[in-house]
Amino acid sequence: MRIKNKKAIKWISGGHFLIDMYSGFLNPILPFIAAHLGISLTVASCIISISQITSSITQPLFGFFADRFKKRFFLFWGIILAAIFLSITTIAPNAYILSLCIILGSMGVSFFHPQASGMTNYFCIDSNVTKKMSIYLTSGTLGFAIGPIISSFIVDFISFKTLPFMALFGIFYALSLFVFVPKIKNKQSDENSLKFYNVLFEIFSCKTTKLLVILSIIKAFIQVTFLVLMPFLWKNLNYSPSKIGIIVFLFLTIGSIGTMLSSNVEKFLGTKKTMILSLTMPLPFTLLFILTYLKLPIVSIISFLILGFFIMLSTPINMTLAQKAMPKYKSTIAGFVGGFSFGVIGLFLPFVGYLSEIITIPYMLIILSIIPAFLSFIVNYLPNQILYNKLKHNNL
Repeated sequence: MRIKNKKAIKWISGGHFLIDMYSGFLNPILPFIAAHLGISLTVASCIISISQITSSITQPLFGFFADRFKKRFFLFWGIILAAIFLSITTIAPNAYILSLCIILGSMGVSFFHPQASGMTNYFCIDSNVTKKMSIYLTSGTLGFAIGPIISSFIVDFISFKTLPFMALFGIFYALSLFVFVPKIKNKQSDENSLKFYNVLFEIFSCKTTKLLVILSIIKAFIQVTFLVLMPFLWKNLNYSPSKIGIIVFLFLTIGSIGTMLSSNVEKFLGTKKTMILSLTMPLPFTLLFILTYLKLPIVSIISFLILGFFIMLSTPINMTLAQKAMPKYKSTIAGFVGGFSFGVIGLFLPFVGYLSEIITIPYMLIILSIIPAFLSFIVNYLPNQILYNKLKHNNL
């Protein structure tokens, strides 16, 4: 059962903007934090790996609890943890404290996302759920885009010690959520007595959800690795923190435009073609970037920005289809599609960082963009019926 509440959706989307803004703090300034602490690209990749794992791979579990208890607790503490601990990363005295801050901050991100996605779906009774989900997801992407601008400009023009004051915005907003996002009446049912492993078995017994999780992992692979490696490449070219922050901001902003236009492109091309386009188009633009980043930097940056549009184009489609396939477990499946997939990639980041030091970042980027293009055929195995939502999840 759903209840229409546009104000609640707006405040949840605002919270998504804010928590992803904190998540975006680290990407452009990590090379400079690494240089300050004297750590290598491989070690920095390990730290980002910790961030991805703690913020993402635990999301299905928190999504399970969110489906059972439907408490605003997850929204509140999610923002509080992320705001405080991701803001104080710039004053960490060593790699160990930096990792601890990232773990605690990323745990807040993991708290927030599954519940927020499930509640967005719950408070929406419009027929075009994909559009509402696009707004929610776009808010997060915009926050993730603005985060690098804020952190890089503060580090570049003020000081490392100023960034922790940004935590105050998150604390204030978290308190406001209790006023503007209503409680959900949690009716006890047999669903609530299910164990986590029973829910996992039901989710992965569904062909559609298995395929969508795989596709989400593939999409996360190129997005995360590019955002980790590109700042190191640009730092080696003597780009300043603020310049890197602006490029990352534009990349994510244009990506958010792709997210927002997802439903329109889907109506024009169809669901499967839109998803395939999102997986295959990064390859030619990556090649263009590699060919131009030394002699034609403006062209290379433009190609990188366009790449962001295509990477994030089908994100709302993945989420909406998964929630249609598993309507009983909206938060749990959101944890898999929107979180777990990024956590899985986190496991590979140390290897990606180490390999990038051996074969160089440009060659690594080419390899990374070939993988989703090569695996795009998986989209064709999605059941056609899911496009029209005419079948129950156990028939898919």
